[in-house]
Amino acid sequence: MKERLEHIDYLKAVAITLVVLGHILIAITPLRFEYKPVQIIYSFHMPLFFFLSGFIIGKKEDRKFTIDFISNKILTLLLPWVSWTVISVSLCDGGGVDDIYNKLWFYPFNGYWFLPVLWLMFFLYFIYNWLSFNMSINKRLTFGIGIMFFILILGVIFHEYSLLMYA
Repeated sequence: MKERLEHIDYLKAVAITLVVLGHILIAITPLRFEYKPVQIIYSFHMPLFFFLSGFIIGKKEDRKFTIDFISNKILTLLLPWVSWTVISVSLCDGGGVDDIYNKLWFYPFNGYWFLPVLWLMFFLYFIYNWLSFNMSINKRLTFGIGIMFFILILGVIFHEYSLLMYA
């Protein structure tokens, strides 16, 4: 029987409520994204979901980070993202292959941007877990912080500020 972590369920409920509230506020206020409560909510509600996903994955002792795990995440996260991008650009925007290709670049431009971001986080965690498997807790933490700063530096050097957000 799976053990439920009630405090995680409560945090998920808070995050869901914030997502709904944020979308409602955008719809009913003339300032939309410029409205300060919206900016506050949007500054952490999705990172909270990502954190909770990572926390739960890290707590599963029986979880094997294998090629099967990555394949499963490709099917459940990347495939829907690519499919809906093709459908939305083709049917809704009337775009062609070039438009689809441009939309598939890794920028959070639409309502399902979180799918490739979440897949990337799972993949990076898989690589991190594999590389740091035999390290002590302190070395793993230092290694993880080092990776984060490396991504931040790359973002600044190449002016890819989306990398700063992902880091």
